[in-house]
Amino acid sequence: MDAEQLLHSLGLSGTADPAALLTNLRKLPGVRQQGVLDNAAAVAAHLLSPAVDLTAQQAGQLLERCPVLFSWPPEQRAAVLFGDLLEAGLTAAAAAQCFVTYPQAANSTSLAPGLAEAATILAHSEDRDSSLGGTVPKVPAAQRTVAALLTRTPSTVLLVSLSAGALQQRAAGLQQAGFSAAQVAALAWQRPELFTSDSAAKLASSVSVVQQELGLPAAELVNLAGEKRPGWLISSAATVRERASALAKGFGQAAAAAMLLKNPAALNCDTAVWKRSLCYVAACGVADPKAVLQQCPLLLHYDHAAPIFVQRRLILQQCTQMTAAQLYEQHPRWLHHRKVPDLAQRLQFVEHRGRDMRQLMVYVLYEPLKDFLAALGASQAEWAAWAAANPPNACPLYRWAQQAAAEEAARLAAALPPELAQWEPQQYQFGRHNAAPGS
Repeated sequence: MDAEQLLHSLGLSGTADPAALLTNLRKLPGVRQQGVLDNAAAVAAHLLSPAVDLTAQQAGQLLERCPVLFSWPPEQRAAVLFGDLLEAGLTAAAAAQCFVTYPQAANSTSLAPGLAEAATILAHSEDRDSSLGGTVPKVPAAQRTVAALLTRTPSTVLLVSLSAGALQQRAAGLQQAGFSAAQVAALAWQRPELFTSDSAAKLASSVSVVQQELGLPAAELVNLAGEKRPGWLISSAATVRERASALAKGFGQAAAAAMLLKNPAALNCDTAVWKRSLCYVAACGVADPKAVLQQCPLLLHYDHAAPIFVQRRLILQQCTQMTAAQLYEQHPRWLHHRKVPDLAQRLQFVEHRGRDMRQLMVYVLYEPLKDFLAALGASQAEWAAWAAANPPNACPLYRWAQQAAAEEAARLAAALPPELAQWEPQQYQFGRHNAAPGS
């Protein structure tokens, strides 16, 4: 099969990589390869027609990544599946992206049943995590539709590729495990991958493991998982057990449980990450490094020797005249807020205005620009003029921190014992690192 000639015959030359298309075509069974030759012209014509209205570029990319969609007559696959997604509220471009991201969805004869059941699940969404005093979510419940979910995360077309019965069964299983309908809806929005397997059994196993290791009541853990949807929900039970056990041994069971309640993502963190952090904090002269991480469990996740983290700490030390130990012991939460260039720019503006940096630190770190300026008594116009002449990356304070951080990071690295110095961060299944670099 000549992929370049195929693209040319469809009027799609230059819209796709012929080599990549050929590779993907060769992965198909022979009957489907022949199906592409027989049906691609009709499928492309349908996708480019006003009924769908893809651009040539979008159609070419779709052919390259999901040639199987072009291997049936359009009325058997492409017209049906695109019709289902468009009727659910997706744009044509967003619908195409679903198949580009997860080509196996094209093997479904219809997505309508899965779309309808997913919509039923999401209809139970609520705006507030009221049981834990949570804040209003970034996406209001009324906007958490199937179309919004698939547009935001196209790979979740895998979820609606399932039968309605399978989705019903998994949602029911989660409710039997103790999750409310609203919590199941939140899981579908935030952790849709949980619905692609026997999630109820997996979650029940994880909850049981954490209950055993940290001594928290099962009902409290189910509520925590349902409201906060931490990443460890999709980790293996063995990984969850190892991390929970290590946390309990390192800090004590009661303290570890309290840390998890403060920071539900604590078990996302590889044990070696926080063990290294304890060494780094100790190297900064802190007498009780564990107390720092207990006070601010979010610091579990950060690489305290990463250039960005060290730059932020050095800037805060410079501007408050506090030692590293004083910062860790008195204001640990300061150490993970605001991007470093922006922090430097704001602090230099405080200095420019002749104000006390330490007294205004809360506004510098946490408040939006309008409130920061109000605390300084500065106008938007004054800030705009000053910021234009002093962009974040050019601030002398930031430039100084970049240079000073290299030497400090090397000093901290020397404090690690060999077994921790040799550790390399791994990635989660879904591509997230076990340690944040410090930003």
